[in-house]
Amino acid sequence: MSHAIRFRPAAIVLALVLSGQAVLAQDPAADAAQLLIGRWSGSFRPGTMIGSMSGSNSGTGAPGRYSGSIEITPSQVSGPGVYRFDVRVSSNFSSSETLEWGVSNGRCGSKLIMLGGTVAMPQIEMRTGGSGEVSIESAMELNSKGQFQAVLFKGGHLQQNVAACANLRFDEKK
Repeated sequence: MSHAIRFRPAAIVLALVLSGQAVLAQDPAADAAQLLIGRWSGSFRPGTMIGSMSGSNSGTGAPGRYSGSIEITPSQVSGPGVYRFDVRVSSNFSSSETLEWGVSNGRCGSKLIMLGGTVAMPQIEMRTGGSGEVSIESAMELNSKGQFQAVLFKGGHLQQNVAACANLRFDEKK
């Protein structure tokens, strides 16, 4: 005696619909958006790295010259992996100048390992009076468990040109 298994078309359609809903519920973009709730922030400390790696103070940046803040938040316009960078800098010099900046792995004082896209960041135009800022949205690989530093450069993205550094802290949005 053999038993044939028969499927009804309505049961097959129902099974396909239910399995499709399960797949939609596991949307990776939705999972990534949940991981990005929070912000990174830090305060620039003047001359944090100048001379600390080479043992001398031969960098072009001057200790005590720059301070300010950086805030990095997930983009409200673009998708996961795109962040808004708001950088504000003050200087005790009143002349206009240009600073470069970027984000690196590690903490202030460690060897710079710049994250992708950093070299393409717009420069900070310091106004007469000693202040400047820049805001930009850019893709960057950041995660809440990593250690990152924001670095201000005077004269190029080299270790000896670091003028100020900020250890970035992640604050989870509640």
